Amino acid sequence: MKKILITGASGFLGRYLLWNAPDSCRILAQYLRHPLDNVASNIRTVRLDLTQKDWSAFINFKPDIIIHTAAIATLDICQQNQQQAREVNVDATKRLVELASKNAARFIFTSTDIVFDGEKGDYSEGDNPNPINYYGETKVAAENYILENLPISVILRTSLFHGLARGGRKSFTEVMLESLRKGKKVSTFIDEIRNPLPVGTLAKAIWELVEGEYAGVLHIGGADALSRYEMAIQLCDEFNLPKKYIVPVRAEELNISTPRPKNCSLNISFAKQLLQTELSAFKKGLTEAFRP
Repeated sequence: MKKILITGASGFLGRYLLWNAPDSCRILAQYLRHPLDNVASNIRTVRLDLTQKDWSAFINFKPDIIIHTAAIATLDICQQNQQQAREVNVDATKRLVELASKNAARFIFTSTDIVFDGEKGDYSEGDNPNPINYYGETKVAAENYILENLPISVILRTSLFHGLARGGRKSFTEVMLESLRKGKKVSTFIDEIRNPLPVGTLAKAIWELVEGEYAGVLHIGGADALSRYEMAIQLCDEFNLPKKYIVPVRAEELNISTPRPKNCSLNISFAKQLLQTELSAFKKGLTEAFRP
């Protein structure tokens, strides 16, 4: 049985990775703050701070595959706590690369569309990153280290993923949907463009990559490039909710201290060719994203 280490297993994506995990492998699921309950018999959980020195749990496990999703991903937190962000997003990634190298393990790293400056959109794998905030800088630093030191890796640049959270903090579409159903106003950006996809779709794509042989950078997202305002409109259409509670706002009009790219939409043409997992349009993906 293949031995797979998953970091950030109690996060939004991590829980879906465990939910979709095949039975034909042994999994060590790392978490920090939120314990994992009711996991399958082939999954063992471990509470471990990635910044601590003692990684004996990882070392003794000797993984064949590492799926690294753990990160400090909130833009403002990274911008305001840069040392902490670097320790988690860069330094811990370097240690995991070293662990993977020692075990000849396949390495799958979840990066982000925020590595781009957002000036043109429709970014392909060959476009050069140019981050405008510290979160993006940490992800680029981690990407570069992986590419230089572990060529059998996959750097998966993802866009916004959404759906029902299976524990932990609710997703932005989940909060949006609940607010609209209660008749509460929802402020949504009209000047930030992403490729939203259901978190379940992303998890399935990652498991497909685990079984495959592709190595290199891969862009993954939904088929639509949309603003959050456009997402909210489609959410109302899908669930027959009034649109009068949707309030369009411009990020540039708000007092946001952390720079945010305007259009970091991804060109997913290559992923569509490579993967069997369907990368659907936002409205179609809502059926999967909010499945009970």
